[in-house]
Amino acid sequence: MSDKAIINLNEKKYELKFNLKALENIERAIGSSLMGELSKYNAMLPLTTLRVLFSHSLYQIDAGKIAIEQASDLFDKLINEKGLIFVNMLVVNEIKIDCPFFFQGV
Repeated sequence: MSDKAIINLNEKKYELKFNLKALENIERAIGSSLMGELSKYNAMLPLTTLRVLFSHSLYQIDAGKIAIEQASDLFDKLINEKGLIFVNMLVVNEIKIDCPFFFQGV
């Protein structure tokens, strides 16, 4: 599978990490099935869904998980620097890498 993406912001390196438990927590936070969201919007997720996915899954490399509020601020910065489509594809691709079981049979 592809290599994990490194996110460079504020001279620090970050990555997104997803697993089954994280996705369950994210689904509770958005009040919807992630697979349903991906299908409904043809993998172009609503901004609020992207923010939750990003904010709940951001880790600073060699430092650990980032607090949700701080990760949300970094999400804004990344959207402004790289654009919505870039961030959307980054999130979806990282889910595919970390949780290939999520897309089996699709």
